Amino acid sequence: MGANPVSAITVEQYLAIDEAAERKSEYHDGELFTVVDATPAHGILAFNLGGILHGRVKNGCRGIIAPRVRVSPTRFVYPDAVIVCGEPQILSDSLTNPRTIIEILSPSTENYDAGTKFRLFQQLASFDEYVLIAQDQPRVDLFRRESPNHWSLEILQGLDQPVLLGVAESAFSLAELYAGITLPSVDEAGS
Repeated sequence: MGANPVSAITVEQYLAIDEAAERKSEYHDGELFTVVDATPAHGILAFNLGGILHGRVKNGCRGIIAPRVRVSPTRFVYPDAVIVCGEPQILSDSLTNPRTIIEILSPSTENYDAGTKFRLFQQLASFDEYVLIAQDQPRVDLFRRESPNHWSLEILQGLDQPVLLGVAESAFSLAELYAGITLPSVDEAGS
């Protein structure tokens, strides 16, 4: 006979576990998935982004670092950062109305962040901008909701590229975002 079946935990059990845990977990239909530890580059990019956006977000909007987001009654995830316009809506101690969601990609989470997690976020009516930041090169993929089932993609690559988010009053350059990050040279990157 195979391994013993693992029983699913309830949303209430998850919320209690997550609140008490040293390391946060995402929750998908009864299963827990521990959030991956961030690299130093990830931390620098997150810090830089917070500083950049602090003075640039539109009036009535605010940034939140690593909030738990409820994307459905049985799915809770942790993006790297979000921007909320208006009052944050909280259900089960989790945010439900992010407008812009930001993920800093790592090799172990890139496919999940760009695929499954993006599709989960699309269930949120408030969500209309998705920012994926590469750690290994100066690149931002910026998705914008054009209509309920249509998203456009703008690829911004190179330190001189300006990034203008829909929730921001002014653009910032990738050079500002990647300040303090050691990037491979063009020859090392194979470009």
